Amino acid sequence: MILRGPSRPDLLLQETLHDILREAAARFPEKTALRFESTEVSYKDLLARAGAIGEALAFLGAGPGGIVGLLLPRGDDLLTAQAGITASGAGWLPFDADVPVERAAVCLHASQACGIVTLR
Repeated sequence: MILRGPSRPDLLLQETLHDILREAAARFPEKTALRFESTEVSYKDLLARAGAIGEALAFLGAGPGGIVGLLLPRGDDLLTAQAGITASGAGWLPFDADVPVERAAVCLHASQACGIVTLR
């Protein structure tokens, strides 16, 4: 049995993670947007980093309805990459660090991903 609450169409918005980040950066540019271990990143810096990633991904073909693979360890780089992928308009396909290369390749091909964001 599946339990569901009342339908709330008023809660469905046409905003993306990047839209929310852009609004937060405009309102609170110097406030901490994310913190991981000893690293703190302001909304302004997160928006700039995400924008740069988004532009690079868009140049490589990422866009609305598209998929970008994501293989990064937990941390501020992962969250920044997620924000950057959404800035391009695409969604991300996450991979665990121990995924076999062959499995990642199959998933990337099946999803028609335009690429993968990972460490150098």
